[in-house]
Amino acid sequence: MSRVKAPAPPLGAEAREVAYPAKPLDLREVARRYRRTQYVNLAMPFVLLALWQVLAEAGALDPRFFSAPTTIVRTLWTMAGDGALWTAIGATGQRALIGFVIGAVAGALIGVAAARSWIVRAVVNPIVAATYPVPKIALLPVLLLIFGTGDTSIYLVVAISVFYVVLMNTVAGVSNIPVIFQDVARTLDVKGYRYLRTIAIPGALPVIFASLRTSWGIALVIDVAAEFTSSDTGLGRMILNSWQVFDIDSMYAGLVVTALLGWLSFLVIDLLERVLIPWRRGVDG
Repeated sequence: MSRVKAPAPPLGAEAREVAYPAKPLDLREVARRYRRTQYVNLAMPFVLLALWQVLAEAGALDPRFFSAPTTIVRTLWTMAGDGALWTAIGATGQRALIGFVIGAVAGALIGVAAARSWIVRAVVNPIVAATYPVPKIALLPVLLLIFGTGDTSIYLVVAISVFYVVLMNTVAGVSNIPVIFQDVARTLDVKGYRYLRTIAIPGALPVIFASLRTSWGIALVIDVAAEFTSSDTGLGRMILNSWQVFDIDSMYAGLVVTALLGWLSFLVIDLLERVLIPWRRGVDG
């Protein structure tokens, strides 16, 4: 009589058990990875500036169109001494930050409401679908017509640009909470505001912070572009005025300061993310 063989285990089942053993999170290794990442983040701008300087010294860049970093630093020193640089940074930073906060708060609140309520989602979806493709900077003439030149128009065009990014990412983050968290909430009868506070918003925070990082860059871009025509102060106006009189050194100084402002802001957002979402440290390093 022939023997009946037991069914073989699924192919790769044993390999999966061996390949992915559960192990505790090594917080020291996470901290080391984070420090290494920060060192690279801090070093890269200086590496790029050094490469730029080498190319300028070697004559690979035409000095009529590309100022050397050392020349830009001297220009920035002069502008910082007479106060023009700080005035421009303050004006641009204020406008970008106010518009960013307005747009981010509105986008997050409406995004959470749209993710949790089918009525709000039904109202918001067609409006977003119809208006999102419109270039936001193209709305500036409409805002100028209504509010005139000045900070109000810039605040609003920045806020509108940020609003869409945060709104869509918040809806995606809250709507895609892992099923296991939703099952736990149903088991414990967690509903309403308590669900938002303990499940939905914490679960969506990584996606929301990713949208904040992206939208802050957009806020700076839109703010500087709007300052070309809608303000007499700010980094955008400084760059435009320098181009008009062919002051290349000052033009590049404005561009470099804008880039540094964005870079430092990203570091601040990353720090806030580590503080507010500590459970992501083991994932992002």
